[in-house]
Amino acid sequence: MSISSQYFEAIADYGGVEGDTNYIAVMKGDVVRLIKKDKEWLTVEKDGNIGKVPKGILIQKENKISSFNMNLSKQTSQPVPFAKQSLKTQNKRIEKILLDIIELLSEKGIQMHFNDDESEEEEWID
Repeated sequence: MSISSQYFEAIADYGGVEGDTNYIAVMKGDVVRLIKKDKEWLTVEKDGNIGKVPKGILIQKENKISSFNMNLSKQTSQPVPFAKQSLKTQNKRIEKILLDIIELLSEKGIQMHFNDDESEEEEWID
């Protein structure tokens, strides 16, 4: 089973169907991951729960990972190879990539904490 990287945002509240776990409630602004598309319903995952939501409640979000990959491929096709760029330029590009990754993780509700002491491992809070 492949993992979908399509995300949708709720543009209105939907309470699901009371007593039926095949349907999932969403609030305006919630971001959910697409599992399956049907004619009138989208099956989505939200906070580890899977259920159906009417298509009209959700709009597709830009896939930041895909756009990030497209931007990265454009950047790496520059006439000056990464290895020949100044350290300052390389550091700026790396910092931008890391900030994009942190923003994406934050949108998924994943928080990160890094210890200042390099001898200790990073802690991931899920």
